[in-house]
Amino acid sequence: MHTKKNIKILIAIFVIATMMLSACAQPEPETIIKTVVVTEVIEKEGETVVETKIVEVEVTPIPEMEEEKEPITLTIWDFKSGDPVFAPYTSWVIEQFQEMNPHITVELVPQPNNEYYELLGATIAAGEGPDVLLIHGGTRLTERQDLMLPLDDYIGDEADNFINLQNGWVHNETGEVLTLPITIQGFVYYYNKNIYEEAGLDPEKPPTTWEELVANCEVIMDKTDKSCFTAGGKEAHGMQFYGSLYAASIFTHEDHAEFLAGEIPYDDPRMSKQLELWYEASQRDWWQEGVASETTYMDSHDNFSAGRAAHTQGLISDIAHWKMFGDYLGANNVGMFKNVVIDPDIYATVEDIPIAAGGGIGWSALQWTEHPEEAVELVQFLASPEAQLVLFNSAATIIPRNDIDANLISSPFAKQINEWLANAEMPTFYVTPTDLNAEWKRQSSLLLLGEITPEEATQAMVDFYNAR
Repeated sequence: MHTKKNIKILIAIFVIATMMLSACAQPEPETIIKTVVVTEVIEKEGETVVETKIVEVEVTPIPEMEEEKEPITLTIWDFKSGDPVFAPYTSWVIEQFQEMNPHITVELVPQPNNEYYELLGATIAAGEGPDVLLIHGGTRLTERQDLMLPLDDYIGDEADNFINLQNGWVHNETGEVLTLPITIQGFVYYYNKNIYEEAGLDPEKPPTTWEELVANCEVIMDKTDKSCFTAGGKEAHGMQFYGSLYAASIFTHEDHAEFLAGEIPYDDPRMSKQLELWYEASQRDWWQEGVASETTYMDSHDNFSAGRAAHTQGLISDIAHWKMFGDYLGANNVGMFKNVVIDPDIYATVEDIPIAAGGGIGWSALQWTEHPEEAVELVQFLASPEAQLVLFNSAATIIPRNDIDANLISSPFAKQINEWLANAEMPTFYVTPTDLNAEWKRQSSLLLLGEITPEEATQAMVDFYNAR
């Protein structure tokens, strides 16, 4: 009969198929033992008999196909990807993230820097907005903190890999982490060593007190045709930034906490002194010609880069900083000092003064995103060590992570700034409410032009504050 022969063929096919499945799997899956009921038709004592028996066989299970994920799109807003030094970072992150997550499309929507927050406000009012947002730390974040998705439940211990997230990146009431930063930003003084030499000053000895700075400026203005400082009067950002340097030298650590809590009135000597110093610099004619009609970014810093001024206030990360100035003037011709002593009863030495640094820029996921897990995953990758090293190599940023090998940072400027960051306070500009910042700018413009006195500016700030 053919029945027995057919059964043998079927068993042979089963064994061969099992062997082929085992051989083809990569990596080789673990085989399991299965009990199988086998039915046989046999000839027994001249009769055809059907018998069943239980046998054990080795089986290699066929792996289940991974379920295909539904395609989604994440939209991100930023104000930096148009900058040539930031573009390599942005394009690299998006390309890598999409390659790792083929079901996710990242749609980048660049926005103009000077209109960014106005456009964001209009979008929010319309009930729309991106999934992920680039934002400044400090007031820019806290004034919009209820729009941000708290990250704590998603990132866990990863928060420990960032430097002082409490300094500008958290909800100011709950303490929840809202943003993962990609830079630390702040203010220092830069000076041109060639101009110091031309004036007969020691290029390796920057001033350490306000009095020494005044004396150096007198020599520079007498011995050279260069201005002592550059600043930006147009848009009135100059005093925001110089004021943050003045405040760092005037405020104790306790004062900074008071200021953050809104407990220092504008007629307090600690506030009025800042206006007096700005006015003094203007009256001493320290600024470049045409200062009132020039912007801080980038007219003022372009003047310094071109060698037309001995000093400027500059940033510590990514723009108008040591890397940019060094590219124009030569790194060996650029000097940097953290601050100057203004009142020795507050800080006796420059070393004691905290660097005016904190905040910077970072990435947040928005509350309304329909894909919170994927949005946070994108935020984490944007702020990952790999991404931040790409950004450092293109934009010379100060990296806000503590899990990156310090040996990868070779610049002496970056090394010095990282040392200074052990004693840092948020720049006052970063933590001042927007409306007060705007009035501070307006009063500083009038001081720059000599149209009012520091006493009048102080009273105007008091009146504005009381009328809020």
